[in-house]
Amino acid sequence: WDGVSTLAFKHIIQDFNDHYSYVGNLGPRLMFRTNRDGALNYKVCAVDISAATPVWVDVIPAHAKDVLDWAAMIAKDKLVVCWLRDIQHALEVYDASSGKLLHAFEGLQGTIQSFKCKAEESWFFLK
Repeated sequence: WDGVSTLAFKHIIQDFNDHYSYVGNLGPRLMFRTNRDGALNYKVCAVDISAATPVWVDVIPAHAKDVLDWAAMIAKDKLVVCWLRDIQHALEVYDASSGKLLHAFEGLQGTIQSFKCKAEESWFFLK
């Protein structure tokens, strides 16, 4: 963008009946934590903004019991997901393209108070 010409906007969210929280992107594929389509416990969805008609797809579906508290991009193509499970946090890593579970952290007890990472790095801090 040259700063002078008009930017073309593409509407990917038509109404604000649902909540959307930006998680990250893989190129033109934007990922959001959302409760769209009745996902009361939240899920991660993606939409390709380069498509002529953007289509939303579930990357990590909503869980029947656990609430998806937050998600973050890490290692360029992974998602760290924090679930609220039985009144404590559970941390898992997923492939951001396929939504496949790659790792579940065992032995965490209680609440994660803070989490820091960078999308391009493969490490994170939590407290």
